[in-house]
Amino acid sequence: MTTPFDLTFLVEKDDEIIGFLIAVPNLNQVLKFIKNGKLFPFGIFKFLFKKHTINSARIMILGILDEYRGLGIDLVLYQHLKEAFRKHKILRAEACYVLENNQRMNSILSKLSEGVIKKYRIYEKTIII
Repeated sequence: MTTPFDLTFLVEKDDEIIGFLIAVPNLNQVLKFIKNGKLFPFGIFKFLFKKHTINSARIMILGILDEYRGLGIDLVLYQHLKEAFRKHKILRAEACYVLENNQRMNSILSKLSEGVIKKYRIYEKTIII
């Protein structure tokens, strides 16, 4: 099974972390088969039996320091992630919670993917009491 450490990447310059990417296997693909969501006493066996069927991941966090943006570091991180996905037979991935107005990330994701399947928005309303 893929571990989170297989899908975690750091970029360093002069012993300073300037970028990182963290993805995790999509455990929901297995957990949906466990009755009532309880691992114990018997759900753990179902989890262990089905864990090899996980073929998707979630890209949780991507960050690059401002002064290093636009240099292609994000593309290097995506390439390493793509190689890790291929190694672990992960066929698809979802970038978690990228807001609709995050133009930079949405631009990258549109180049890497087949299209938008979900949109996240934050609405605001003033409440007068």
